[in-house]
Amino acid sequence: MNRLNLSLQQKKILHILQNQTSFVTGKKIASGLNVTARTIRSDIQELNQLLRSSGIRILSEQGKGYLLDAESPDMLKNLNQNETVFLSKEERIRYLAFQLCLSGCPLNLFDLEEEMYVSRTTLLSDIQTLKRRYTLKEPHIALIQQNHAISFEKNERRIRAVLLSLFYEDWDYNTKRNAYYGCFVLDEKILDFLMETVPRHLNRCHILMEDPGLVVLELSLSVMYHRICLGHFLPEDEPVPITDADAWKAVEGLFEDFEKKVRRRFPDVEKRAVYEFVSQEKLLDESVITRENASSYISPFAVEMADLFLDRIKRVFRIDFSDDDEFYIALLLYLRSLQNSHYIFYAQGNVNEVKKNLLPELEFAFLFQDTAYQFMNRRLTELELINMAFCLSGALEHHFTVHPEKKLKTVICCHMNLPAAWAVKRKVIALYGHYLEVTDLLPVNIMNTFDFSRTDLILSTVKKDSGTGAQTLFLDSPADFNRFDFQGRIKMSAMNALCPKPEYPFEKLFQNAYWHENENFTERLPVIETMMSDFIRDEIASEKHLMEILNRESVSSFAFANDIVFLYSIIPAKHTQLSFLTLTHRISWGSQKIQTAVMAVFAREDRDLLFHLNNLFYHSPETENIQEFFHSIGIR
Repeated sequence: MNRLNLSLQQKKILHILQNQTSFVTGKKIASGLNVTARTIRSDIQELNQLLRSSGIRILSEQGKGYLLDAESPDMLKNLNQNETVFLSKEERIRYLAFQLCLSGCPLNLFDLEEEMYVSRTTLLSDIQTLKRRYTLKEPHIALIQQNHAISFEKNERRIRAVLLSLFYEDWDYNTKRNAYYGCFVLDEKILDFLMETVPRHLNRCHILMEDPGLVVLELSLSVMYHRICLGHFLPEDEPVPITDADAWKAVEGLFEDFEKKVRRRFPDVEKRAVYEFVSQEKLLDESVITRENASSYISPFAVEMADLFLDRIKRVFRIDFSDDDEFYIALLLYLRSLQNSHYIFYAQGNVNEVKKNLLPELEFAFLFQDTAYQFMNRRLTELELINMAFCLSGALEHHFTVHPEKKLKTVICCHMNLPAAWAVKRKVIALYGHYLEVTDLLPVNIMNTFDFSRTDLILSTVKKDSGTGAQTLFLDSPADFNRFDFQGRIKMSAMNALCPKPEYPFEKLFQNAYWHENENFTERLPVIETMMSDFIRDEIASEKHLMEILNRESVSSFAFANDIVFLYSIIPAKHTQLSFLTLTHRISWGSQKIQTAVMAVFAREDRDLLFHLNNLFYHSPETENIQEFFHSIGIR
């Protein structure tokens, strides 16, 4: 049976029906899943569509309910073995979190094993993952384990924070019927009402919010309503002072309409909690903020953090972003959001693809970690670092724009007729004009005789080597222009030109590297410790370098592509040195499968080499087959 793309709720319905030998009513199924019978009918209709080619169907009879039916017993057996029918680890974690939030008593581990169709070992592993996600990180809700039962602490604010994060993860901007409608608690009619009412009151009071903030506000109001209906209220803490008249006016109007809708009054503490969120999440008018008055609109701490951060980028990588006023204000606003405990960051697509194509900007962002710890007593999460990297990507493009002398001198070699070749040139300039200057448009046949001595980059529509050593990127088709990885290669090439290689031969760095071949490790930690031991033994690096690598790995893994991981520390080392380690088999490294690890430490004057190595290992066609690459430069 092919893999089925089922929702968590559809999987649970199948589990219930698989254990029944007679018809079971939709009302009984709905009761077990805390949803309506109408929702069950809708899910079963969709299930029958998904199962129609499998020889399995869900029978429906008026007054009796539903029964799972198959053309042969073997088909049901195959369904039982189909991995998509059972809960994935991520779904199990979410299920546990929901049940812990909604249950009025501790959850029995034996019952959970039966409900989730897992062993005790798997369940305990899931509980540890859940603790890492919600106990060790925000909202830091305590997980209580006694005998054979688990429960969340009775902290209403933290329970709501967990529920909010669960529902926000399900949010889909591209559909009206979002995933959370069918999950556990939220009332579709109430949420629809809030999605219409909340923006109206914000607009009435001239309050603008980011889309993620607005979504969180609407979801948090829906969660609030559900929890109050169950008798759970926020504690009466010290009242939040009202200092923003517009925000309070919007909240008062919103609650007035909400109370009419549901015919009940909400406590003042609930209104003030919503007011606090709105007042902190409202967007400032950027047009009135300048460098001179920024500390008044944002905060002196944000200004001090921004100045220290930009100064560190300049000292470490010799790139000065401080003359970009628009970026400076955007950075200050971002730092303001980091200080806001209510702020929600929106995930930007596939995290590994994003990291691969924001390599320089992420390196700049990591320089902020010490400043974050100094001023906020914490370090940024991966998602926060990625959002800072997006902000820095605009600054990097602007840096090349205002410093045209730093752009890549680029020659385009095209085998097509002149009109098409000219169009290729215009397309390249339109997409990548921030990073490069097209100096010549040539037919491919002249590549072997043209003087490329002043050329930084060759873009060719034919896979033909210029023989000059100049970096060449190939364009197989017009679609290549917009490929995310091609954009990353252009940017990394520009960074390489911005940060020249050290004087000594590049190949010598590889040939003098440490080497560990065919190791049999199964975990990432022994790999890191084994590779760093060489540097420490020869006094090239120290325990500080090891701790920096481990701390960074714990926040945002170095591994974001399969096969190879590049580890490094930018703490100045005695001299620049590489180490290679190959494994007998691929191991799980976060979400990737890795067989080759590279580690680097850098002398202070060589830290720019980091961008060249990142480009080589993650963006260069030369290293698509790492073993062939090693052979080509004369090692192993």
